[in-house]
Amino acid sequence: MAFWSFHHKWFELFSCIISIYFCYLLYGVLQERLYKTKYSPDGAQFGYSLFLLFLQCLSHTVFSITCILLFETTGRNKKERLYSLVYRHEPRVLFKGYGLIAGTYLLAMFFSNHALHYVSYPLQTLGKSSKMIPVMLMGIIVRKKKYSSSQYLRVVLLSFGVFLFSYKQNVTKTTINSQIFGITLLLASLLMDGLTGPLQERFIQDKHISTYEIMFFQNLFAVSYVAIVLLVTRSWLEACQFIHLHPQVFKDIVIFCFTSAVGQGVIVYTICNYSALVCATITTTRKFLSVLVSYIVFGHVPSFYQFCGVFLVFISIFWEIYEKYRAQKIN
Repeated sequence: MAFWSFHHKWFELFSCIISIYFCYLLYGVLQERLYKTKYSPDGAQFGYSLFLLFLQCLSHTVFSITCILLFETTGRNKKERLYSLVYRHEPRVLFKGYGLIAGTYLLAMFFSNHALHYVSYPLQTLGKSSKMIPVMLMGIIVRKKKYSSSQYLRVVLLSFGVFLFSYKQNVTKTTINSQIFGITLLLASLLMDGLTGPLQERFIQDKHISTYEIMFFQNLFAVSYVAIVLLVTRSWLEACQFIHLHPQVFKDIVIFCFTSAVGQGVIVYTICNYSALVCATITTTRKFLSVLVSYIVFGHVPSFYQFCGVFLVFISIFWEIYEKYRAQKIN
């Protein structure tokens, strides 16, 4: 029995790894295709980040409620679970808790997606891998926290790696300004990510709710926020018209939203059943593969500086993960 349990656990983890790799590698290819492809017949590019974000959050909402019904209920208590999902929280708690989390979560996704108008997908991936930079800055400024010399060295390596990757010779001032704006959007996305995580953790601890439940409500609120903006600006009409004129983009959007929802669900499952550290290791190696796949699929030719930048970024990230594993083993 113990033998079967051990092998079942490893098979389950292997399935999570394969699912995360498959979903997010395909997600990365589709994200780059959506923002960089010139769709026929007129060569127009898709530029409706808010509309895409609305569909992405909507797919996450549907997927999370499906997970709640599949994994957190039995045939007898499905109605009770759905009833408690809606009525267990006071409106004030819903808006103050989930509403705030949805805001930071939504902004993180919007800034990340919109940055692709100004930077390449490999640079976006490397930038999103640099979470330790805003975490350390917030720790120093807000909590007056002290860090070891090795932690400072890892951040320096990471920052220099991103700088090397973004460095280009003989480029126009317009291109430089565009790239600076794209990197600023990535930093804003990282800052919002840095706020979302602690807010989620505190809410889960205080209210004793499941992770799929918080996934459901944060996406439900996010859908509501984006829907209001789309209705007020009427930009959803332009997006629908673009899809009507370029039907091939519809397939890319559907698969993009599906892989995003499933990938996020598997990540949540991995964190709950294993640990955030195991999940961080999986997602970091996935990001490295995403950069590699982007170069292969879209024919990017890396310069020497970019090669060195990728190397430094992932060396610093894997060093950080190794230190966390070592600290966990000691404790």
